[in-house]
Amino acid sequence: RRKRGANGQPAAADPPAVAAAPLAVAAPPPPEPEDAPPPRLRWWRALLQR
Repeated sequence: RRKRGANGQPAAADPPAVAAAPLAVAAPPPPEPEDAPPPRLRWWRALLQR
């Protein structure tokens, strides 16, 4: 027996890009300016500002 995806279709028939598309649409990355610090640096600054 083949594994089937959530929609009842064979899992092998769904390319990875199509399978990952709902996740990307559900949680789009926040827009950032090009000179924004890396996330770890922003997290550290937020931690220090508490």
